[in-house]
Amino acid sequence: MGTKKYPTYEEFVEAVRRLRIRGVNAYRKRYRKDSRLPSNPNLYYANKGWSGWRSVWAPKIQPYETHEEFVQAVRKLGIRSVTEYWSRYKEDPRLHCHPCILYAKNGWSGWGALWA
Repeated sequence: MGTKKYPTYEEFVEAVRRLRIRGVNAYRKRYRKDSRLPSNPNLYYANKGWSGWRSVWAPKIQPYETHEEFVQAVRKLGIRSVTEYWSRYKEDPRLHCHPCILYAKNGWSGWGALWA
C-alpha cells in the first residue's frame, strides 16, 4: 500500500508552498520530494476544493464581488478589448478568467458593455 496523500486540498497547498514549488513544470519535476503529494493533484483533489493551479501558487484571493467593481478594475488597467483582457487579466489577481460566468447573474451584459 502506498503512502497516504494529504487528505485536504489546504494541506496539499501548504506542502507545495513549503517546497517552494512555483509552476506546473516545477511541480512535475519536484512533487516526488514529498511522498504525500499526488502526481495529478487536479484529479486527486477534484472533489476536495481544487480550483486550478493558479490558486496553488498564490494565496486565495476572491474576485471582485460585484460586476461594477470588476468593470472599474478593467478600466483602471486600460484594457480596451477582449483579446487584451485575456492577455492581461492576471495583472490583477482579483480579475476572474471567466467573468461572463462569474457575473452572469450580477450585471453581465456582454464584453462590449465594458468599453461602451
